[in-house]
Amino acid sequence: MLTWNLGAYEITFDFGLLLRWIVAYLLVVLVHELGHGVVGWLYGWRRASVHFGVPSDWRRALSLTFLPIPIHFHLGLGLFYAPPSIWFADAERNLPPARDAMFAAGGPIATASLLAIPAVRTEAIRIVQGITELRLSADTFTGAVAAWTLFLILVPLIPKRYRSVQCDSDGLRIMRFLHHLIAARRR
Repeated sequence: MLTWNLGAYEITFDFGLLLRWIVAYLLVVLVHELGHGVVGWLYGWRRASVHFGVPSDWRRALSLTFLPIPIHFHLGLGLFYAPPSIWFADAERNLPPARDAMFAAGGPIATASLLAIPAVRTEAIRIVQGITELRLSADTFTGAVAAWTLFLILVPLIPKRYRSVQCDSDGLRIMRFLHHLIAARRR
């Protein structure tokens, strides 16, 4: 912990808290991306890799393997603004809308499954209650996991195009399927 005394004010920075939030983020994102991976695996795709950052410069990447899946951290500013993603080298291109929506939904569904863990669910409820009362406190590792879980259930479902990596959000892919479904019913 680092503390600065500025006269009438005192600022405290807890490096341990920052580390807990970073590790929790990586864990929840990995669960989210592996949710997409499970659907891809069911589609018969096998050659997967998870990417953090923009994979434009392979020479500046830190890589490790989790289960049979390589995870690449592409060093640079893209690490902070590009959405993490799972890629399949053997994936079908131009999936039918229903299959694309299932693939897109795999991530948020896997993320939501973290709420089945009682401690995470309890913290998530506490966080939601805190937001409604305009106060937020998540200073434990479980609290950080719960906060990132709530964030990564909701934010990927916002329909948008990620220009940094030229891909669509889970929400946009699901919206395309719903639009296709509604148009088909009108015919």
